[in-house]
This record gives sequence, structure tokens and C-alpha cells, in this order.
Amino acid sequence: MTSASTEKYIWPLLFAGLFICGLGFAVGRSDDTLGWVMNFIGSLLMLVGAVMFWMRSRVRASSEDMA
Repeated sequence: MTSASTEKYIWPLLFAGLFICGLGFAVGRSDDTLGWVMNFIGSLLMLVGAVMFWMRSRVRASSEDMA
């Protein structure tokens, strides 16, 4: 997977996770269980995005990515 294609997944995962966590906190006021589930899913998405971000930082740029 190239650096450019990885970035297509990193940022949507991070921002979707943040959005779902925010919704989870808002929903948690009226339905505690659903709020916890949404926070868990959002946190999981952010974790996957952060790990992909870290992996991309550790991969050396190939000649394809430099062009």
C-alpha cells in the first residue's frame, strides 16, 4: 500500500472516530448503553487510524511516492 493510498484511509478513520465519539457522549446522556457502544466504536476507529498513521511514518518513501 502506497503512502498516498494509506492517507485516503487515515484521515477519514480519524475524523469519523472523533465524530462518532462526540455523538456517543451526546447520546450517552439519554441512553447510557448506546453511548458506550458508540464511544467504543469511535475509539476503535481512531485507534486504527492512529496505528496506520504511525505505520506510514515508519515506511520509507519509495520512488513512486516521490513523483
